[in-house]
Amino acid sequence: MAFLELEMRAVAPPPSRGAASVQTVAIAAALAVLVSIYLFFLVPYLQAGSGIFDATGHAFGRDFANIWTAGRLGVDGQTHLIYDLRLYHLVQDTYFGVDYPLHAWSYPPAFLPFVLPFGAMPYLSAFALWTVLTGGLLLLAARAWGADGWGLALLALSPAVIINAFGGQNGALSAAILLGALYQLDRRPVLAGILIGCMVYKPHLALLMPVALLAAGRWQVIGVAATTVAALILFSISIYGIEPWITYITETAPLHAKVLQKGEGAIPLMMPGAYMAARVLGLLDYAPYIQAAFSAIAVAAVAWAWRRPDEPILRAAIFLAAVPLAVPYAFNYDLTVTTAAAMLAVIRFRGRVGWPLAVSGLAVCALPALVLIVNTLELPLGPLIFTGFLAALLAALNAIPRATAHPRRAAVAHTP
Repeated sequence: MAFLELEMRAVAPPPSRGAASVQTVAIAAALAVLVSIYLFFLVPYLQAGSGIFDATGHAFGRDFANIWTAGRLGVDGQTHLIYDLRLYHLVQDTYFGVDYPLHAWSYPPAFLPFVLPFGAMPYLSAFALWTVLTGGLLLLAARAWGADGWGLALLALSPAVIINAFGGQNGALSAAILLGALYQLDRRPVLAGILIGCMVYKPHLALLMPVALLAAGRWQVIGVAATTVAALILFSISIYGIEPWITYITETAPLHAKVLQKGEGAIPLMMPGAYMAARVLGLLDYAPYIQAAFSAIAVAAVAWAWRRPDEPILRAAIFLAAVPLAVPYAFNYDLTVTTAAAMLAVIRFRGRVGWPLAVSGLAVCALPALVLIVNTLELPLGPLIFTGFLAALLAALNAIPRATAHPRRAAVAHTP
């Protein structure tokens, strides 16, 4: 009971009816502006396309071509071609019937069984299903945390989610898995561990999870997650053999480092992390050290926050906010995690956040689109925006007195 009274004092009171009306009008106006901006770009983009292709020669959904191609190769029993870049490109030329722009499958073999259904469908139908399914999972995860109708609408129309939908990417899926795992941590630890293990498909985005779980002493979750990872790896080996894993480890994974160091075109513009910021500034030789410094900040922040047994919403927000700061290899479509972190902060304080958290939260929500501009101008602000947002979250957590109730009961009592 004492804990509940403490939490009632710590959480901002609900806004008055007049303030709520102002908030509703502001949210509706923001949504109208976002829709107008998206339509301004979407209509000519669709009009310039032909068939399933846009004006640049990519299929609509762009990077979804990788999901569909890998699934199609699996259906055709030719998974051995997926990790051979030259043959993979020739296969895409065959499937799409044109000299298709170069793509590459960069995911572990454990992900392959899950893309098979999409390869069995026509391309546009598969793309539509992928977009609705991954976006829907993200909204369901956000709803579990307590996001209401307006909040869900803002999330669905956020730059990160729209970029994922346009680009056929998996950022919404990653955020949904991480949000779901963090939500279930105190309720169903086995399910949380299974969800964490599913991040084996994009393991670098879960790099901070061991830090968080060790700091919190969640040994059961760690065991279940490790078991899930092992099971998914063994399952993929039982289907495809060990060769795809050998190729992935020896050839595909090192390709990520080459992308960081030498990737051209849109790649440097889409990466908001510290490593790419150093490269954009002409400091490539120092990029590993600069990245290490920001990674250390992320690790320290998560370790400190997750030693607290209370405040599960803020702990989850801090974890998600630290993810793109900790890793060198993240694109703007991966920033669904930071958008989700901003959403959690709004939920925790019922929309009445202080100006440092409000400003930094708006900045990280805008960054998926903003990074294209600032990196082009050689003003890579991504790491500073991440750090400012993380610092605001840590300050908000530090300002709340520690709860004295039983840790698990306290956490469950404080989340929706």
